[in-house]
Amino acid sequence: MFVQVNRLLLLRALQAVAHAASSKSTIPILSGILLTADSSGITVTAGSMGMMLTSFIPAHEVDAIIRKSGRIVVPARYLVDIVRSLQAVDSIQLALLTGLTLTITSSSSRYHLNGMDAEDYPLSTATAATATDSSRTGIRISNGHLKRLIKQVDFAVAASEFRPVLTGVLYAFHGNHLQLVATDGVQLSFQSTTDYISHTSKPSAPVIIPGKHLTDFAKMLQDDEATTDISIGERERTITLRTANFHQQSSLIEGAFPSLDKVMRPAAHHIELSFNTKHLLHALERVAIVAGDSNVVKLYTRSPHSVSLTARTAEIGDVYEEVDAVSSSAEQDVTVYFNGRFMIEIVRSIADHTLHMQVAGAWNPIVIRPANTAAVEESMYMLTPVRSGPH
Repeated sequence: MFVQVNRLLLLRALQAVAHAASSKSTIPILSGILLTADSSGITVTAGSMGMMLTSFIPAHEVDAIIRKSGRIVVPARYLVDIVRSLQAVDSIQLALLTGLTLTITSSSSRYHLNGMDAEDYPLSTATAATATDSSRTGIRISNGHLKRLIKQVDFAVAASEFRPVLTGVLYAFHGNHLQLVATDGVQLSFQSTTDYISHTSKPSAPVIIPGKHLTDFAKMLQDDEATTDISIGERERTITLRTANFHQQSSLIEGAFPSLDKVMRPAAHHIELSFNTKHLLHALERVAIVAGDSNVVKLYTRSPHSVSLTARTAEIGDVYEEVDAVSSSAEQDVTVYFNGRFMIEIVRSIADHTLHMQVAGAWNPIVIRPANTAAVEESMYMLTPVRSGPH
């Protein structure tokens, strides 16, 4: 290997994948980054047994000079730190001249970094295996739309590993509707869209995608006008998300996702409250200041045109906030307690100017929907009330 490459572009590619390299893995080579150089460009790969990230620097787009092909695995931490530290130069040279030592050279610096044999890298053949999996099914979706969908579900993913399936996002098709669903058992986000292009006549069976992997991928999407190809390997149980010069492959989570049929069935009798989304969000954020660790907020109606939010903690004090709202019932009052932090996350993910909140008593889930969902989309959130509050 002997290449010359723009330092900043190489650093961006390395930073895009380096967090996937595991410093605690029982397999030492997985703490490294696989560097591959050939006539097409430079590929950097890092991962664990559950995820692989690959970033590509095309030779023709960045005027990279590749005089000799080659592959080597080098420690991720040191490689990133070295490339980051060479701030005074525009380009650097990477050379694999003898053995397993990578030489990194700039105008005033030279490093010799001990590496490992690329043939021993466990994921180095994963891409080839994926390409030959005839069971794969997939779609193409715009980056901007995919980022919005992920943002609307990722907050509802469970943080605890107690129930592994709840740390994932359900990816399923109902007819031609792509559905993404996440729940931690208290809050739930359901998003559905037909705004995509299918690559296959047969949609994939429902699968569970690691939620953190989806969130990490969304952070990498810079160009909202570009597209991402999503494919499911039903035989090898993986999902691959591929966009321009970057792709991510993750192992699917095994297990049964909670049934949505009963959970998403609305209560027969409820009151619907309509809010200005920003006004409600700001009111919730102000109330949360004194809600304490319990985050319990009380919502109740005093008139058909306003709602009161209160929170009280013995250590801090209390707060009263009034928010304009339109109620579907001028006669029936509403009182419900909920986790204020969870409600903030739901409201914050809604881009519409107005939202509707359905409340069906103190024990039934609160249902929140954007008011102006596009014809090709469906969006719904649910939050389980708190059984009691300090009010």
